[in-house]
Amino acid sequence: MANKIKYHIFGKSVFSLISLVVIGIIVLFRGSKEKTDFLHIKSKIVYYDSSYQDLPGRNYGKYRYIALDGFPVVFEVFIGKDFGDFKPESERIDDLRIGDEIDIYYDESEYEKDKSINRLVQFIDKDNKPYFVKGRTDIYFGIFIFIIAVFIFIWLLYLKKKGSIS
Repeated sequence: MANKIKYHIFGKSVFSLISLVVIGIIVLFRGSKEKTDFLHIKSKIVYYDSSYQDLPGRNYGKYRYIALDGFPVVFEVFIGKDFGDFKPESERIDDLRIGDEIDIYYDESEYEKDKSINRLVQFIDKDNKPYFVKGRTDIYFGIFIFIIAVFIFIWLLYLKKKGSIS
């Protein structure tokens, strides 16, 4: 009779799943924040275009880049509307012009490699009217991550009970 190989991965896998759940909760929390809970800047647009420098791997038709007067970071805004895109809830961003004074509500990420670009714009307003509302992507993604982690945990418990892993 052949020896069954037992893999010792349960503890490491549970730790990884806990990390995944924490990431899911962070994303879910960001998606459920109110506009006033985000960082905010009000300034005039000094740069607006569908491309910026030589950012690699971007479909320039689906992105807009906005630089504000006196602010060192350029905002990258995703506006894709194709099937499968995480499209914004509301978007009239192409109505904005250089010189317009706008309010941008955004989040910061500790994990961004390029700190000169911010990809976490949540809202853009002009004259108290919404021009961009990110939508519920973060909520759906956070719930998805959480559900996947729960299913993997149940699968790991099954494998442990069966004796395939320890």
